[in-house]
Amino acid sequence: MKRRRKGAFSVFSLSFLDCISCGFGAIILLFVIFRGSHPQILEKVEVELEGLLQDRENAIFEIRGDTLRTNLDLERALEQLSELEDRVAQLQRRFSEAQGQYAASDARARKQAGDEESLKRALQNLDLSRMPEQKPTNVVGGIPADSEYVIFVIDTSGSMDQFERLVARKLQETLFAFPNLKGIQIMDADGNYLFSGTEGTWLSDSPSERRRLMDRYLNWNYDSGSNPAPGILTAITDFNDGENKISIFVFGDEMDSGNPTEFLSIVERNNPKLENGDYLIRIHGIGFFTDYAFSGPTGKNFADIMRILALRNGGAFVGITDR
Repeated sequence: MKRRRKGAFSVFSLSFLDCISCGFGAIILLFVIFRGSHPQILEKVEVELEGLLQDRENAIFEIRGDTLRTNLDLERALEQLSELEDRVAQLQRRFSEAQGQYAASDARARKQAGDEESLKRALQNLDLSRMPEQKPTNVVGGIPADSEYVIFVIDTSGSMDQFERLVARKLQETLFAFPNLKGIQIMDADGNYLFSGTEGTWLSDSPSERRRLMDRYLNWNYDSGSNPAPGILTAITDFNDGENKISIFVFGDEMDSGNPTEFLSIVERNNPKLENGDYLIRIHGIGFFTDYAFSGPTGKNFADIMRILALRNGGAFVGITDR
């Protein structure tokens, strides 16, 4: 047997194996250290992501709330816009009506001016010496116009809304029959004055005052009852001073029967006949659309009672059948 040579080198010596084992151990140790710290990093990242997600959800909720409020504001704005559009359409219709009325009034004014000019020329060419002498009259259209003061008692209930323009025209025509008045007053069927604060006093008569009265009447929005008896009694008791000659014009279409005998008696006591058979206060009735079949018993009551009232107080009753 051969003897191994002394001092020969071996790859798998104990020193080499120790080095290799130490290297593997170091690698394993590093791997363990790295794997031990990895979950902590992941947990931190997860917490941060959850916080970020919660912030995003809160922001989404706020955006949804703002969107809801914006939508509500938008709906309200659209409703207001629709109302304003309706209002503008109404105003445009009223403006068109006013333009039409103005054009018609302007045409009537031009026609009236032409008629007046023709009348002036006819009077200039008229030989007054051949005209028979005539006594002055205080009767206009069958209604005495000898009063110095005029009071209008106008039914402003819902049934009279359809006659508003017709009432205004008859109001103008009545005032035209009294060119020189010392005082005017107007109230509704309940005795409420058109101009508050003028109770028991007279409005001065002038063209501007008459225009103001007409404008105020056309914008009078108060709804009275359909029974003009309270307004008639208010007019008599507030203005009968035993001296002034007054005419009361009652405009209406209906009248509750109530107790007509008592009502007529109260009027008679407060407006007695003078020694010459005349009355200081004349009461006239103007009935609108006096079609009994249409207006029913209240319309007939108005016509009947006002006819008797006018007859007993030196006035006249006129029924208007057109609208």
